[in-house]
Amino acid sequence: MLRLIICTFIISIFFSSCFKLEKTPLTEAHVNYLPPDYSLDNNWVALPWMEDVADLTPTSYIKNKQASAEVDVFYVHPTTFRNNRKWNGKLEKKGMSKYVEQASVQHHASVFNESCRVFSPKYRDATLNSYFTESEKAEQAFKMAYYDVRAAFLYYKEHYNNGRPFILAGHSQGGSHLISLLMEFEDSNFIKDKMIVSYIVGMPVFDKYFKRLKTCENEMQTNCFCSWSTFAYNYEPTNFYGGAVVTNPINWTIDGTYAAFNENLGGVGFRFNRVIPNFVDARSKDGILWIRKPNYLLGNFPLKNYHIADINLFWMNIRKNVADRIASFNRNLKN
Repeated sequence: MLRLIICTFIISIFFSSCFKLEKTPLTEAHVNYLPPDYSLDNNWVALPWMEDVADLTPTSYIKNKQASAEVDVFYVHPTTFRNNRKWNGKLEKKGMSKYVEQASVQHHASVFNESCRVFSPKYRDATLNSYFTESEKAEQAFKMAYYDVRAAFLYYKEHYNNGRPFILAGHSQGGSHLISLLMEFEDSNFIKDKMIVSYIVGMPVFDKYFKRLKTCENEMQTNCFCSWSTFAYNYEPTNFYGGAVVTNPINWTIDGTYAAFNENLGGVGFRFNRVIPNFVDARSKDGILWIRKPNYLLGNFPLKNYHIADINLFWMNIRKNVADRIASFNRNLKN
């Protein structure tokens, strides 16, 4: 049984956690595990045929074009369950669906809705407190969360994909489950032939996790992955970040090339009501992404960790990059 545990201490206004990654195949020990029924629309936060928050855009001139999209995205939301008495969230928990929608899917998954149909499953995420203990129950909580994501992905593959190219995307805990998914299935024909790119955001990722998949080295490469974790300039990361893959989501380089403010096509604030050009600059350093303070986002709050804004800060650049990689993938198919 392969077991990876990734831990790093992160502090922000709303989020503080130690990341933990579990990659464990289903075994006899889990025969009683029953995943949600992903044939039910109610067990998804977003589906192309539902009216949901992934359909939204921050301004009227940016359009949701899922109806005509020829590519899908499978997006996994970050940690949303913060109960200190239970290990995993419940899909039917009152109020949780609204938090998942507004805090992540609206801001994150919507970035894909010009080029992709959006599929985002509900899952029983491990509680935030699971990051602060070595308890076996915490490990089981992450396993249950991963098995839900795994079941949703396999249901998507068998029933919704229908041979279409797709993108994988996830943030924070959602990103860790994507790593597990890719570790398990990276050699499958489905991943090798149909996956355009994977955006694994908000946690450190290392090349050694994968046998075949490589880091995207530029804005047009396909069947590869991008990853970044955003901090303030001059933040000195812990040794844990050393060697982590860092994609600059403004210029899509991985070599530390600086991207100026005027290269940022626009970020989206927490009110999700406008696009702000030249939002931040960015450069990679020691396994993290450095930015200068975005005055429009959090005012004068002395933030050093921009974990909760990993996607908002670069929203328009990501949106364009999705379209660029899809175009590149289609060109490669014709050659």
